[in-house]
Amino acid sequence: MVSRDKRNGIEKGEVGMKKKYLLSVLVFAFCIFATSFGYSHTRNFINLATGDSADTRSGRDEVEGRIPADKDKGSFMHAWQAIVNAGLKKGDVFTVADFEKMRNWSKSTRGYELKAGVLLGIWKPTGKKEGEYELLVDATSEQINEINNAVQNIVNRKGVHGEALGIDAHRLDAAWLGKGDIQRGMDVLHQIQMKIREILRENYNMPTITVENAGSFVDETLTTQPACVVIQEERPFSIGNNITSETLRKSDVNPHAVLSALVDMGLVSPEATRTPQGSYSFNEMQIGTVLFKGEFVMNKSQEFKRDFERLTQDQIAVIIANIGEEKNIRAALEEVGLLDNLGERIIVMSVKGDSPSAVAFARLFGDKNSFDLRDQKLEDALKNRDLVKGLEGAV
Repeated sequence: MVSRDKRNGIEKGEVGMKKKYLLSVLVFAFCIFATSFGYSHTRNFINLATGDSADTRSGRDEVEGRIPADKDKGSFMHAWQAIVNAGLKKGDVFTVADFEKMRNWSKSTRGYELKAGVLLGIWKPTGKKEGEYELLVDATSEQINEINNAVQNIVNRKGVHGEALGIDAHRLDAAWLGKGDIQRGMDVLHQIQMKIREILRENYNMPTITVENAGSFVDETLTTQPACVVIQEERPFSIGNNITSETLRKSDVNPHAVLSALVDMGLVSPEATRTPQGSYSFNEMQIGTVLFKGEFVMNKSQEFKRDFERLTQDQIAVIIANIGEEKNIRAALEEVGLLDNLGERIIVMSVKGDSPSAVAFARLFGDKNSFDLRDQKLEDALKNRDLVKGLEGAV
């Protein structure tokens, strides 16, 4: 479940391949700073209204639509938008290799995205060369968002952060859509197609849905599964030797929401290996980072630039901001000539302004503007309760 710049074309996609490595740093940005500062610091960070205690508002966090629409994740909607942002038009051809440059997710996740596009009639294999697809429709990012919003009630599923899922889902096969009932899932698929036709009109031709092509995208015989399947289907997992879904659950958080943040930030592998016990094992990575408070970047951008330029080329700055502040942060970075680093060596991660996650991150910051959090171990980092609570709601 992070403000990663949209991949605006295949060339931007090449840059995106670097992001997975750089993003692997982020979790350590939240590792070791459990402090006991009072709500004066919390209010500075999340802008709570006077007399409106964050403790009394935790029940309002897990609401539909809390994840901004531009937060890329492994889903068909964002795959379609990546194609559009690459400048491809109806009739254009792209290859699996092109798609990989646009989508820095695991091979299996990209496979699910490609299959969903075929099933919904957005693109099709050319039949001329293996791994080659033809785009069948023209659509804008705004239309894709409109389609997603229009089918959320039809799909009737929520993500790990409580957001309503439409075509912004890791799978769009009949088994998943029908919750095991293939025929029901095929009906849901048809309703999605009808909404696409309603919005795209004459630009769209509905493909035929059959049990054979719509049944299930997930091959349960595989020894590995992409993280999106483990996360959205809430399968048991482990990271390294001592981090498991059950140990995280004991911290009173949604372990799959935490895992989603870890995977999106590249801190654990994008695919997991199935164990004989039926759990899924992820590998962990460890890279350093420096964490910066969002308001520091916005209000003292020159000081942030000075601190950023002290970092080596293999280190990144992670900015923790409230959802909705991303544009202000972009403006601050542009003002000091750092905007080109956004999405590469500067990453923005957002939290809902009045959420327990924001409160947790506020405690981690205290009255400081930045922290050097390099060379930490994930197992030690996740012993920090504020860290875990922050990751649960971070996007």
